[in-house]
Amino acid sequence: MDVFALATLGFGSIATKGVKAAHTTLKTARLDRYANLRKLVDKRIMRYGADSQHGQPAMRAKQALREHGVGEVSASATTRGERLLGGDKDVVNTSKLAKSLREKYGDDAHIQKAADAADKAVRKAQVNYGAAGAVDLGDKGAEMAMGNDPYSDAKMDFDEKVKDTLTCETGSTWQHAAGTR
Repeated sequence: MDVFALATLGFGSIATKGVKAAHTTLKTARLDRYANLRKLVDKRIMRYGADSQHGQPAMRAKQALREHGVGEVSASATTRGERLLGGDKDVVNTSKLAKSLREKYGDDAHIQKAADAADKAVRKAQVNYGAAGAVDLGDKGAEMAMGNDPYSDAKMDFDEKVKDTLTCETGSTWQHAAGTR
């Protein structure tokens, strides 16, 4: 069981890195949609000035782009059920972002590709999470079936574990008061 736990721990860290990379790619793909429009608006503002007749509409368009970009940020995973079924908070958030961007921009090939990569990374992380959880549950269930406390190793007193290896008796200079013994 411990070997499997170490394997899932190693694979889990790799899968989490993949999920974080996919999340960053999704955010970049979302922002790239407006890159050319932002450049055009900035060019117009620079050419005519922010206070001119042509610059003021460009300033309003730039502000609308900023507000629209802020509105696209997905909600984070807040429920315990989502985290229990989906794994780590980053995994659930990436899954939600991919789903929301796919729904909003289904026609954009760049976002579709990024969302597919994110879904693949999320699936790998969730498979690892499920496997690790199943083995842990099986291990705890086997301990309980044998009548043992599955958390007995964690509950064991510190003194019982390491007293003989980390300490040695040196004696005491304290003595009882006369007549109390």
